[in-house]
Amino acid sequence: MICFMIMRNNILFICPSWEERSQLGFEQDIKDIVVSKVIALKKLKPINGTEISACIDNTRNTCQKKGIIYEELLWGESPIDNAQVLSSLLEQLKANNVLYLNITTMPRDIIWTLLFFLNHSHNRVYIRYYQPKSYSGAWLSKEPYSPRLLLKHSGIIELGKPLCIVIVTGFDIERTRQIVSKFEPQKVILCIQKGAQFHNDTRNGSNQHELMCKSAGVSDITSMEIDFYGEDFGEDAINSVISSLSDYNIIISSFGPKPSAIGVYKAYQKHKEVALCYVPCKEYNKDYCKGIGNLYTIDYK
Repeated sequence: MICFMIMRNNILFICPSWEERSQLGFEQDIKDIVVSKVIALKKLKPINGTEISACIDNTRNTCQKKGIIYEELLWGESPIDNAQVLSSLLEQLKANNVLYLNITTMPRDIIWTLLFFLNHSHNRVYIRYYQPKSYSGAWLSKEPYSPRLLLKHSGIIELGKPLCIVIVTGFDIERTRQIVSKFEPQKVILCIQKGAQFHNDTRNGSNQHELMCKSAGVSDITSMEIDFYGEDFGEDAINSVISSLSDYNIIISSFGPKPSAIGVYKAYQKHKEVALCYVPCKEYNKDYCKGIGNLYTIDYK
């Protein structure tokens, strides 16, 4: 009976996508974990919606065949409405549930909002992230929206202090320009993923991002390498960066490897004066990536 209860309390959160690793990752999840319920976070107006619908249909059918409860949570454009819907859902979960968050294709504002509410629950939370086999050699995302501060995470602004923006950089250099141009900081710290995987050394080079910052009028720029695929997803390194900036108001954004969103949020938990910012894009390449690669996991709480 005890084993049965443990088995029935595993709940998996996913965010279906057109990317191959979305469906492949889900299939691997339910092989690795005895899942009782799948909660799919579905955007009301998704990009590449036709392909996402096919992924959702496959996921729903797989759950039905395996006797797994399938539930959808609609995610709209209103951060307040989204927070209320998510809060209501999580309040219904029992404290002894074990929650698994597959963040592979989950937007960062959804990840951070989920973590905000999960921090107030007694549930065990595990994070799962699958790399792709490869990324497209062409563009990945384009036409970024104006940067947005996350609801309930706008930080504490102290009058008289200069502003520093900490950016976990990614392949879309235009996002760096957008956030720097929007907030006009006095200082920028660029956190670059360490290594040459996925041609990171050429597609996400510090020089490219530094030039973007300089073109936006910033001269005080520091670049550093961090391994966001490490055991703590970059938490300690980001925490050290924040701790060194006591003379600044701070905004942090994550455009790089998805695990960095977890490392940033865990560091944020120790520094609530910091503001979290995200920059969604209007368009993503349908050939964004191919296949499924390594799995990275972390015990969030």
